[in-house]
Amino acid sequence: MPIKLLFMNFITHNHIAEFAALLCSSIFFKSIQKTKLKTLPFFLIFILLVELLGSYLIRVKNLSNLWLYNMSIPVEYSYYLYLLLIHSQSQFKKFIAFFIGIFLLIAGLYFIKEPLFVFHTNVLIVGQTLVILSVCFYIYELFQSDAELPLLKNYFFWIMSGLFLFNLGDIVYFILYPTIHKYHWDQFDYLFISINNSLLILLYFTYIVSIIVLNKYYRR
Repeated sequence: MPIKLLFMNFITHNHIAEFAALLCSSIFFKSIQKTKLKTLPFFLIFILLVELLGSYLIRVKNLSNLWLYNMSIPVEYSYYLYLLLIHSQSQFKKFIAFFIGIFLLIAGLYFIKEPLFVFHTNVLIVGQTLVILSVCFYIYELFQSDAELPLLKNYFFWIMSGLFLFNLGDIVYFILYPTIHKYHWDQFDYLFISINNSLLILLYFTYIVSIIVLNKYYRR
């Protein structure tokens, strides 16, 4: 397949943003390995592979990729909650750990009771809700702490901000999805693509900024 056609039919702006974040994490890998973000490069590899396979299935093979995202979303949101867990103070750790258990339980129940080729929307909404709540806990902790480091020099503040904005924007669409679907307001997914793609690019931009901030201020 010619390179131009490959980019038109297969590679998307999301893939480029994800690869840019992965590349940045690779460049600063040694710095990352000394911090709580040491698993981030491996997570970014996982996400990029999922997105590439998902794009290949639907854009090249014209096959459903819903089963793929039903399997990857529990991993993705468990990881977000894990990051929030290890960056939180003891006051809220037990709540976030409880959130992880509840989320995995709900995801597991949907694997049992719902077909794999039907998108598990409610699992995604639960994951987004729990991440938003956990971010709110983290924000509260930041403002209650006596840390002298400015927020913009706090590497996890950037990731937390990206997760908050991404999930807050995305959850509104998925909560309203039954109504949108019923009245055919987004029959060709243009609204979803516009919202989701913009928020994804913002999310991966915050990953990149976070890694750069980490390398500058957290090297030991």
